[in-house]
Amino acid sequence: MEALVFSICVATNHHAEILISRGERSSYASQGNWTPLTVEELYRFLGIILYMSVVKFQMLERYWSMQVLYRNNPVPGVMSRTRFQAILSFLQVTPPADINKAEKLTRVQSLVDHVKEKSKELYQPHREIAVDERMVSSKHKFSGIRQFIKDKPIRFGIKLWVVACNMSGYTYDFFVYLGKKNTIFTDRAKTLGKELFARKLYQLVGVLKSNSLSIPDELRDVKIWERVATCGDFRWHRVDEFVFVQWKDCKVVTFMSPLHQGSATTNLENRMKVRLQIVLQGLDNLNSVNHLVCH
Repeated sequence: MEALVFSICVATNHHAEILISRGERSSYASQGNWTPLTVEELYRFLGIILYMSVVKFQMLERYWSMQVLYRNNPVPGVMSRTRFQAILSFLQVTPPADINKAEKLTRVQSLVDHVKEKSKELYQPHREIAVDERMVSSKHKFSGIRQFIKDKPIRFGIKLWVVACNMSGYTYDFFVYLGKKNTIFTDRAKTLGKELFARKLYQLVGVLKSNSLSIPDELRDVKIWERVATCGDFRWHRVDEFVFVQWKDCKVVTFMSPLHQGSATTNLENRMKVRLQIVLQGLDNLNSVNHLVCH
């Protein structure tokens, strides 16, 4: 970690000196010179960033506000607003000389590699793991890797393919999706399942996309079945060692498994309905209290 932080300081200082020498962002220079960023100062800067991710104000300036409402805010005692904005303006992970514009992750590759290495080093996942896509919220526009997925809780951001522990949700490893031109994916879920099955690894249970080539022909009329099925309905079809199940919730979900029986059923708790019931119960209790106070 120390080596990475030091390299970020070096890259940031180099970047700042180059821009200031060109007359750019000179308002952040002291008497025409850049005050070098130190390791200790960068740690304080990162601490403020983490604090801002938890305690959210509508405007950046309010973290340095002297108003009574913000008097318990620790940020002003850690770093001045001018210095924070200066570091934010010049922050650089990769030294300018090492940037390869043909590579979309060139500016953050060393940071990504470090996070991946530490993620695997500091945690041992349980037996059940999942491979799935995950969105990291981001408002940036110029990297060429920002994605939009309408059905996700986070619709705009950076898309990752992650290997996660099923028990804890911990991300053990991840891969940054760089777009179709930079990433090759083949629909081989069934082929992969057969290869694992041949090696006596029977744990592959996966959700398939609606256009997956692995879905058997008998279950491909998804749109027709979706119109006639009601919430909770399911159907299944077995092909060799695998059972393919389609289940209707808000939309049709298809998954494949070598472990389950197609006719087996289980109970599923709708978390959104449970949460709604809790909220309504809370409102009922509040109304009851108000009624007693009024009388």
